[in-house]
Amino acid sequence: MAHVLSPLLTFAWIGAIFSFSTQTGTESAALSRGVLDLLGLDPEVFHTPVRKAAHMAMYFVLAALFVDMLMHHHIARPACYAVVLAILIATLDETVQHFIPGRVGALMDVMIDTAGAVVGATVMFTLKQHITPPLHSML
Repeated sequence: MAHVLSPLLTFAWIGAIFSFSTQTGTESAALSRGVLDLLGLDPEVFHTPVRKAAHMAMYFVLAALFVDMLMHHHIARPACYAVVLAILIATLDETVQHFIPGRVGALMDVMIDTAGAVVGATVMFTLKQHITPPLHSML
């Protein structure tokens, strides 16, 4: 079951990322304002930090999902591949934003996404190494 669920969750998460990416600048700003209001934060101070934290969080989760999926399929070096795949998605994500009204694609966002992906992949790989029994112990 996990062999099916893991890819489904991963591709659903990619869909969520691109759903946010294809919002116009006005829609994206309104969503950010809503989150800041919900958190009770001053938009003048926290707009950029919250948006960048959201970038990191989205790609933290994406890389963790990639690691899980790759480990279920016994792919060697899953954390490395997860980060590479996340960087490719981040690059495509920012490229798409370049064509959306009121949005810009930013290399800095790809770098922030990459940082989130590195941490997410490392955390998931480490957790899976300590939680999942090694294959040879199950034989």
